[in-house]
Amino acid sequence: IAECIKAFVDEKNVVGLEVESYEYFVGKGAKVLYQNAVYYLGNSRLVAEIDDRAKEIEEIYSKQGKTVVFLANEKELREYLAMASKGHTPTNLASCFNMHRAFMETGDMRNATF
Repeated sequence: IAECIKAFVDEKNVVGLEVESYEYFVGKGAKVLYQNAVYYLGNSRLVAEIDDRAKEIEEIYSKQGKTVVFLANEKELREYLAMASKGHTPTNLASCFNMHRAFMETGDMRNATF
């Protein structure tokens, strides 16, 4: 998943953010400190203690064959992205995920599709 996100960032020329610290948790995701705030990016195992809806959300999308990546701060689930794998030989984000049906929701449950 990280390779696909990096490919997207490279393809779109997204400018990176300077983080103050980064910690990776195998099989879960990452924790970063950015502008004196802690953020988590990963699966439901990483953010379940912050928001118990994460496991339910992940279960719904996994039944559809999608992988869910959550973004949370220390207080709440902020957003999530559900992605469907398109193949095992990605060269860019378009070939990595079936992006025309990826969904993102904010922490207050407003839907946005891209």
